Amino acid sequence: MAFVPTHEWQEVKEGQAIPPGLHVKMDMSGGGRWAKLMDEGGGGKNMQVMTVEQEDGKKEGSPQMDGHSVAELKQALKKIKAESTLDSKVSNHKTQEDVKKKFKSMDEIKEVLGQYEMKQESDVDVMKKLLGVLRTSGEESSIILALQDLEYYVHQIDNANDLVKIGGFPDVISLFNHTRAEVREEAIHLVGSAAQSNPPVQIKIIELGVLPKLLKILADEGESPAVRKKSLFAISSIVRHFPLAQQKLGEFGGIQVLMQLFQQDKTSSFRMKAIRLVDDLIMERLTTNQGTDKMKQYDKLPLFTKLQELDWCHLVVESLNSDSHEHREISMNAMNNLRPACPRGFDSKPAMKKLKQLKEEYKSLWNAEVADGDDDGYFKLLYNLVGEVTDNWS
Repeated sequence: MAFVPTHEWQEVKEGQAIPPGLHVKMDMSGGGRWAKLMDEGGGGKNMQVMTVEQEDGKKEGSPQMDGHSVAELKQALKKIKAESTLDSKVSNHKTQEDVKKKFKSMDEIKEVLGQYEMKQESDVDVMKKLLGVLRTSGEESSIILALQDLEYYVHQIDNANDLVKIGGFPDVISLFNHTRAEVREEAIHLVGSAAQSNPPVQIKIIELGVLPKLLKILADEGESPAVRKKSLFAISSIVRHFPLAQQKLGEFGGIQVLMQLFQQDKTSSFRMKAIRLVDDLIMERLTTNQGTDKMKQYDKLPLFTKLQELDWCHLVVESLNSDSHEHREISMNAMNNLRPACPRGFDSKPAMKKLKQLKEEYKSLWNAEVADGDDDGYFKLLYNLVGEVTDNWS
């Protein structure tokens, strides 16, 4: 049956021939074709009628876009896609080539890293080079920098022990006599840092005769204060928790040197450092069990007897006259541990009078703290400490 077109859309049945000059559309959702007569004006600027060959050899109308059939447009679209894909592949290939030129491959990176690891120096190698600077350089600035770098390395116990093994300490110790104070200061600082809580280094330093050298520097009033402070630091590092070094300290007159610090400057921080050092040596003995091998080693330096002979207790009491609250605190803590060295106690009238004054002063300062909302401040601690010392020695 022939298709009879109208101005309304009608479905074209299967097998029906479509006359030329019709609007034709495809139903993309349900399938099938629809057709109607062309509107007046030719159906629009871009819509034309094309002749479509059917299976039976007949031709039927089919819409055209700008003179091209749908089949031609589809073919052109396929060509565009193919060219686009090719361009994309070419572009990607070019991009990959650019990336390869700009960046190294993973294998190349691993090779470079492997070479770096082979060239990386150990801490021992670095310390050997720094020692070479100390031995050969005539520039003071280079020597100072080398000492500072070595001091950084010996903070690690293994590095400090390696410095012993490679024979580095004699080179450092020789600089104690350098003409420039800053060089002496850095060399002494290095020795003190290496000796802290490190028995192998402490033993080596004692063997090299460092302790009397440091005591001589500490006792020299003409020496730079910075160098003397580093000397006291190094002495403290060498003798703490090392009975043999403490024995040598007594033999070389170390306690007398510490006393001289009081006589040279009563307001100096040297005095407080000396009190702290002696207090630490006392605490080591008070916390070590009697009869042990370690206690027997400590007994080789009759510390309490020496302190009593030198009237150390009186010097500590004098330190209470300091205007510094911190210095007073250090002195009172030392007084609490000094009973074995002070059989007469601190019950002298001047000592008790000073403690009474401090108690009144810190009571007033504590009340001021409470008024400011601080009921557990620093001055409360000092007030209680004064009371503790007074109770222990009255």
